[in-house]
Amino acid sequence: MDGASDNDSGAELSVGAESARAGDSVDLLSRVLAAPRTGRMRDIVSTLQGEQDRIIRTPGKGALVVTGAPGTGKTVVALHRAAYLLYTEPVRRAGGVLVVGPNAGFLRYIEQVLPALGETDVVLAQATDLYPVDEAVLAVEYPLVARLKGDLRMVELLRRAVSDRQRLLAEPVTLLIEDVEVVLRPEIVRRARDAARASGEPHNQARDTYTEVVLEDLLDQFLSATSGGPSHSEPTPNPDNDPTQRLSSALADGLAKELIDEVDGGTSRTQALAALHRSVDVRREVNLRWMPLTPEKVLRDLFADEDQLRAAAPDWRPADRAMLARRRDAAWTREDIALLDELAALLGPPPRGAADRATAAAQAAAQHEAVRFASDTLRAFGMAETLSPDELARRYGVDDHLVDHRPLAERAAADPSWAYGHVIVDEAQDLTPMQWRMVLRRCPSRSLTIVGDLDQRSGVAARPRTWADVLGPHLSSWREETLTVNYRNPGEHLEFARHRLREVGVDITAVDSARWGGTISEVEIADTDLPALVVEELDACQGTLAVVTGEPGALAKELPADVTVVTPVEAKGLEFDTVVVLDSDDIVDRLGSGDLYVTLTRATQRLVLVRRATPCAAAYTP
Repeated sequence: MDGASDNDSGAELSVGAESARAGDSVDLLSRVLAAPRTGRMRDIVSTLQGEQDRIIRTPGKGALVVTGAPGTGKTVVALHRAAYLLYTEPVRRAGGVLVVGPNAGFLRYIEQVLPALGETDVVLAQATDLYPVDEAVLAVEYPLVARLKGDLRMVELLRRAVSDRQRLLAEPVTLLIEDVEVVLRPEIVRRARDAARASGEPHNQARDTYTEVVLEDLLDQFLSATSGGPSHSEPTPNPDNDPTQRLSSALADGLAKELIDEVDGGTSRTQALAALHRSVDVRREVNLRWMPLTPEKVLRDLFADEDQLRAAAPDWRPADRAMLARRRDAAWTREDIALLDELAALLGPPPRGAADRATAAAQAAAQHEAVRFASDTLRAFGMAETLSPDELARRYGVDDHLVDHRPLAERAAADPSWAYGHVIVDEAQDLTPMQWRMVLRRCPSRSLTIVGDLDQRSGVAARPRTWADVLGPHLSSWREETLTVNYRNPGEHLEFARHRLREVGVDITAVDSARWGGTISEVEIADTDLPALVVEELDACQGTLAVVTGEPGALAKELPADVTVVTPVEAKGLEFDTVVVLDSDDIVDRLGSGDLYVTLTRATQRLVLVRRATPCAAAYTP
């Protein structure tokens, strides 16, 4: 909620809360709930209810879980809470807001809510968008493989996979440096590896420590052979002035020559460093034992190599390791994204060339100076409380070509390492443990609004019994708030959903409905009659219509363009005036009771359950 906004959101929220207590609020709420849907979520400041207002105003420290049955307003409350926190706690504004949603349709549905409340520093993303890959469409994983890749066992497997690329030396290797023989010794390689690991840096950054230790030993050997004794120079306090350390960094990006040219060229030590750089033997052996790596290379190599998998997961059952095996050129899947992100954290960014390092340093210096100048200016004019120095510097940076003037949301979306001021996770019950790790890396403050309903968890696996089962491995504490009134579905729909879920052995949490008067019909038709039935329902519908099916196939091509065809997973978070459900028994059998519950609670007016006389053949659909 921008302080300069025409609509002061803090005031709006207060007005909304007062309106909810006013005599005409019931009529206003009834009209809003009965109005046809437009395909976009609206803000609720004019119809805010008491329990919603209380949760929106919950202080932002730590994680808050907002739970409740379908249609209770969890998502819109979370969005309004984010706007409220940004308005009342401006310090969060520097990082912006990340909203993680279940599908692309949901993100389109909610994309106007926060801008309508004055907040534009918002990134909307699916969990699979958080680490960028080249593929526009991610492949679908078999359910058992998907479950395995989402399990926390993958953390240790990936850690071992990286460690296995930090190789020791079985026996001494003789290297040639300008006709002088030196020896790469196993004990030195081990010492270098241990020092690099002890640094606590990611693999690619720790490589500088590794190469420094190895090169120092080789350098002493070379100097002893060429000048009668090793160089026992004292370490300099400034690492940037230490030629050995600079060469170790340079070997990571192949740019040692230009660094050597920068230091005092007349000393024997510098000449020796240049000789080390020119030695093909040195570059080969040093690099092979601790190569710069990318997440993509590590994961492709791991899954394509049975020996690497066995080394990374020695205590796994062979059948589990076999589920991960695939061709090196296989397409990325949705479940691979969290694994790539985990590897990115283990590896760190790849080494940059000298030109890139110089540009980054210049940008950092320019940004620092611009922020310092902006801070002094704001204090001088008594405006320190109205605008942050970072924002002023971004708008009016003195070195225009060096300062990134892109909007915060654009900069954040392009930077996988961005730290957000607040994160909303919607349909949180569906995130895998590995996806939770990916999300939480982007929220070091742990300021979270977690939205979900355990009864709506997708898949046929046993659903978690409590939020502790979901969040316990990732968060040390959180608070829980429950919304108790359904504003989307007529009471008849909720009663039907409870009865239908009870038939398949699932008891769902009871919830009150704000209104009644919905209609439900059940029909059995031939497969060929489905398009005519949908057209008939569309003609009778005053708003939006969706067909929900576990196997959409080419169905959308047979129906009018203004009919939405979705799977239960794609329907999550959405609502329509009329919903036609195809073969609900097929949905619960293949996708689980949670997806059936989702399907039966999307309609705001009319629910039509269709049983086709010749149901389509069951095939796996996520």
